[in-house]
Amino acid sequence: LDDLAVFFRDFQGLYDGFRERHATVVGALRDDRTAFLAVCAPTRSSLDVAGWFLDELPARELPVAGVLVNQVHRCRFDTHDASGLRPLAEGLADDLPARTVPSLLARLGMAHRRLHALVEAETAMIDTLRWSHDPGGFFREVPRIPGQVHDLSALQRVGEAFLEA
Repeated sequence: LDDLAVFFRDFQGLYDGFRERHATVVGALRDDRTAFLAVCAPTRSSLDVAGWFLDELPARELPVAGVLVNQVHRCRFDTHDASGLRPLAEGLADDLPARTVPSLLARLGMAHRRLHALVEAETAMIDTLRWSHDPGGFFREVPRIPGQVHDLSALQRVGEAFLEA
């Protein structure tokens, strides 16, 4: 019984330390200078998690600064006609058989249709999040940047895209 009493006495000090740190963290989270930014990708699962946070944070009386949807695909043209690329394709295909150009154009057209469909699907999912939850202060979409963001110049491009959005 003596060992058990020592354990509970020692645990009380440990528990008091946990409570003190918990109160400090909660205080920092509720500070007027603190706000939460929901960052997500344009995928169903990521947007669902962001939506959960957009519901849960206000329910816990924690401020939401906004939403950032990262790596959003963009498509410049609505038409899927790759024939405008024929001169470029013919110039690039000088060393290839003549039948390559129509095949290349057909593949470019298919790739563009797939990209356009992806953009439409992402837009629909993003709009669902945008209109079904209170995004707090702002809602930004950052376009997908080719390659990986692993250095300062790529990170700068992300920051510029964020500020332009």
